[in-house]
Amino acid sequence: MRLKDKVAIVTGGAQGIGEAAALSFAREGAKVVVVDIEGERAGSVAATIEREGGHAIAVQADLYDVSNTDLMVEKAMDAFGAVHILLASAGIFKSADIEGTTEELWDRHLDLDLRSVFFSIKAVTPVMKRQKYGKIITVGSIAGLVGFLNSPAYCAAKGGIANLTRAVACELAPHGITVNSIAPGPVETAINDPFDWRTPAGDAHRKYLRERTPSGVSLYKVEDMIGTLGYLASSESSAVTGVSIPVDGGWRAW
Repeated sequence: MRLKDKVAIVTGGAQGIGEAAALSFAREGAKVVVVDIEGERAGSVAATIEREGGHAIAVQADLYDVSNTDLMVEKAMDAFGAVHILLASAGIFKSADIEGTTEELWDRHLDLDLRSVFFSIKAVTPVMKRQKYGKIITVGSIAGLVGFLNSPAYCAAKGGIANLTRAVACELAPHGITVNSIAPGPVETAINDPFDWRTPAGDAHRKYLRERTPSGVSLYKVEDMIGTLGYLASSESSAVTGVSIPVDGGWRAW
């Protein structure tokens, strides 16, 4: 129970990596605030945690509206009196080439994938400073560390995450707060749903992923992210800050 008595906010906590992390953090002893635009699904995750003997609340919040980052912290403080961990995993991905990237598409990626992460960090900072303790984890992507075809908006946002992580880590380190990021490789989540694996194009994309990854795995499971997230959320990583850890089966090692 390495997160016993800790309080964790998980954005994007109703599905994908966020959901898996929320459940895992709870099983490690944390009280969890499940934040998602899908309120009913967030409630379902929180209910699962409660059924398993943990403690959780759900907060329906559209993080395109940055005022909701303050709201989620207020809800966490009202329910549990502290915030020790922030996992900022809310995000979107829509593939589009340069000419197909509209102003709206660009803004949606930058607003949710980058801006909401910064303002989530800003919202928890005063609480963590008072505690002289905090674990902030951002969810980047290998697309933020290397270039991807037909994804300039997503790459720009996730590249911003990598450097934002470094910047705030430097500022918060004197306050006992670590800030790190995971950079997942291809993961079997809703974010990859646009690729219909039943079609020839989907098959070709899965083949590309498999051949591009040294491990030969085309898509990892969300559970494959949990070990790294648990480490970064725990006191075991107290000497680690300002880094982006690829969890990609060796994608970047080629």
